[in-house]
Amino acid sequence: HDMRGFGRSPVPPGRYSHARDLVAVMDSADVAEAVVVGTSMGGRVALEVAVAHPERVSALVLVGSGLPDHEWSDAVKEYWAAEDEAIECGDLAAAAEVNVRFWIDGPGRMSEDVGPELRRRVHAMQLRALELQVPSYLEVGDLEELLVPDLGEHLGEVTRPALVVSGEADQPDIHAIARRIVASLPDTTEASTPDAGHLPSMER
Repeated sequence: HDMRGFGRSPVPPGRYSHARDLVAVMDSADVAEAVVVGTSMGGRVALEVAVAHPERVSALVLVGSGLPDHEWSDAVKEYWAAEDEAIECGDLAAAAEVNVRFWIDGPGRMSEDVGPELRRRVHAMQLRALELQVPSYLEVGDLEELLVPDLGEHLGEVTRPALVVSGEADQPDIHAIARRIVASLPDTTEASTPDAGHLPSMER
């Protein structure tokens, strides 16, 4: 799971594509069609594959999904700035804690309101992701090439059934994106997870 860059502004064509990699993994496993489940940036990746390769997707489960062209709130931009500041200082543990506070605690809960084991697990997960990603990110930048750069304009093309899940304690931006997806996709079911932030499958 990667909570960095799951919906930031489009970047110039780069060296990798998560959506293309997903299709390649399906090919290598001889999976012609699958229910694709994605959380956060993974939801955006799942939507990209559903638009670019609809024959490969039988259904979608989108949990706290991102979208590349969403107009992010000041709160999200402040989170990005705090995370980047910690990274530039070389304190990846602090950057991971910024992630946990913003995405797991969320806007309406204190850290003590969230289970300590969940916070520990997400912190470890995010710290490992940063350790793997930051060296190349600092050297060459975030060079993901979106398989569907204008994804938000193509949501209506996703004809497969989609389950759109939100944690009730997630950030308002994520709830806004979920509403947009539900309004745009022709066959959606909504679900809300009480007392859960950005990763409801880990929390509940």
